[in-house]
Amino acid sequence: MPRDATSLEELERIVGALALHENRWRVYASLAEHAKLHFPPRELWLLARLGERSSVPVRELSTELKVKSAEITAPLDRLCALGYAEKNASGAITLTAEGRVAHGRLIMARRERLNQLLARWEPENHAEVQTLLQGLAAVLVKQLPRPPAGLAA
Repeated sequence: MPRDATSLEELERIVGALALHENRWRVYASLAEHAKLHFPPRELWLLARLGERSSVPVRELSTELKVKSAEITAPLDRLCALGYAEKNASGAITLTAEGRVAHGRLIMARRERLNQLLARWEPENHAEVQTLLQGLAAVLVKQLPRPPAGLAA
């Protein structure tokens, strides 16, 4: 099947730019705006990670996420204070009903943004485009977003 190499190269460039460590902060900030969720990127990232789990003991969460406990303490406390997550008596953390709704909005916003970005590349018809998307998704969710140099967390 013929392919437009120039178009695929352009998509690779865009995906590569989005996956850069310093751009993840902006990606999450943009998703927050699109989903109308007023969270900083770290809280949004944590909301997304919690939405992937049914329940997890707080003491194990940082290990599962491969981040230091200190890096998620404040975002986790804020999500709990706002009623999006809760800790049960045994120390497990789960999303509340409101948290699950917010997680759903985040996922929908991410899907809409990717669909907008990829509309002309028809990802459903090109395995190489799907591979690029899977790589981008893996990179964006794996690591806690860090603010660009000069921007406070």
